[in-house]
Amino acid sequence: LDSEEMDFGRLMMNLDAEDKFIRLKNPSALPVRWQFLCDSAAEDPVLQVSAEAAVAQQKQAPQEVPKEFSVEALGPDTLAPGEERDVKIKFRATRPAKFACALR
Repeated sequence: LDSEEMDFGRLMMNLDAEDKFIRLKNPSALPVRWQFLCDSAAEDPVLQVSAEAAVAQQKQAPQEVPKEFSVEALGPDTLAPGEERDVKIKFRATRPAKFACALR
């Protein structure tokens, strides 16, 4: 990954954030499969989460990508050895929430 995180900032409801791009690179000698997963989505409008709740959320199994995100990659979800690929990530705020998602 050319970036560890993306911040779409705070958005008004039903507005699109500026598209973000991330470059994936497979430096290994074997094909690598990647996917975009969501670790948590805190739907509290105030976004107050206790430390215990935050740790418990992080330990949960990753979930499908929320409908607020769309991921566009030119090509399959497997990178050949040495291959690089740009992935476009779009976000549209449809509810008050804070998301923690990751490429894996």
